[in-house]
Amino acid sequence: MNWNWSAPMWLLLAAMALTLGSLRATWPCRRAPGARTLLALLAAGTLWSLLGLIQLGARQLPTRLFWDTLAYGVAGLAAAFWFQHVLQVTDLRRRLSPAEFLSLLALPALAVLLGLAWPLGGPLRREAALFTAGGSTWLQQRYGLLFWAMSLFLQGLTIAGSLLLLRRATRQRPRDARQSRLIALVALLPVLASLVYVYTDRASLPMLDPTPVALALASLAPVIALRRTALFDLASAGREAAVAAMREGWLVIDEADRIVALNAAARDILARSGMVSARTADLTGRRMNMLAPALSPMVRQQMDPAAQAQPITVGRGSVARHYRATLTPVRNRYDEPSGTVLMLEDVTSPVAVERQSHQLAEEMERMTARVDALIALLPRCGSCGQLIVDEAYRARLQAFLDTHPQVAARLAPCEACAHESQTQSPAP
Repeated sequence: MNWNWSAPMWLLLAAMALTLGSLRATWPCRRAPGARTLLALLAAGTLWSLLGLIQLGARQLPTRLFWDTLAYGVAGLAAAFWFQHVLQVTDLRRRLSPAEFLSLLALPALAVLLGLAWPLGGPLRREAALFTAGGSTWLQQRYGLLFWAMSLFLQGLTIAGSLLLLRRATRQRPRDARQSRLIALVALLPVLASLVYVYTDRASLPMLDPTPVALALASLAPVIALRRTALFDLASAGREAAVAAMREGWLVIDEADRIVALNAAARDILARSGMVSARTADLTGRRMNMLAPALSPMVRQQMDPAAQAQPITVGRGSVARHYRATLTPVRNRYDEPSGTVLMLEDVTSPVAVERQSHQLAEEMERMTARVDALIALLPRCGSCGQLIVDEAYRARLQAFLDTHPQVAARLAPCEACAHESQTQSPAP
């Protein structure tokens, strides 16, 4: 190997550094959907740049053709990993079977095998020659039919992945749709770079294959998107921990009134209703209008606002509790209504306090009415304000005391009755 530290070599080194940096940035998020295939894609991009470096250092034509042929296999791996990554992030397929994945590599593998068997004059490469320009040695080739078939297949695979992302963007929210469109367009950079390299006459314009460099640049977009998704997953985990620790009942219910998720507090509320056993392991998929009709969003949406604002009583007797239900509509990633979040806030204590307040207010009204009745019994002179004690007053007072014996029992005796009571009581 004899490397000439020219601009093409520095460019390949920069591409390797970029893909290795992307690998390092993606590794902490390796459990995210599509992360493993993205790591494999970045590893293939790094290997592709490395093969380009080795090829630049080779001075003999057979050695140069050997490394160039291996690069075709790495290009096939990169395209296959890209397509599988798109299938995962668009939720079309979680993973491809080994047979399906190998079928994507069949044509590149055939090209590598035939290229190694017939470096020149074969179905992959008709002619090849080395020439020197600008202090570097370049490879000039005339491709065979197998190369064009493989190139068309790999470019079609890459374009198909971009089209799937664009199709997904039409059903996403604006922020996510912009991200998907950007990744889809950036993914076409390797395709454009490959077309420029293949159709350029390198005898008149010597150039390095820019496809590995374009792949390194294009990989930045999905790496950034994956890290953003991982941050959103962390936020989701935090929300799940908070929901699990909530004292309020929390349920996610789909459009068919079936339970999708619930926390421990909601499970206890349903168990208190008597329709669900406390030992029931899983309530997912159960219908709320069957378990607890009073809590069902489908039923409550038919009520008028005044009825919805009333607390719901769950349980009987001393174990009865009162809850205030709050319904929040949920929309999916495509901005379509997909269910409801039901929050159940325990308002048993506030309801008890409110009832006690009503009782005290009613008792106060009764006492006020009684005082008003007593005041009305007092005949006063309109001029001087003196009490007028006559037979009519005594009759009204006696009627009041007969109606309210508890008041009469609390009246103190007069001086004469008290003296008579003392004289009649036996001496100790």
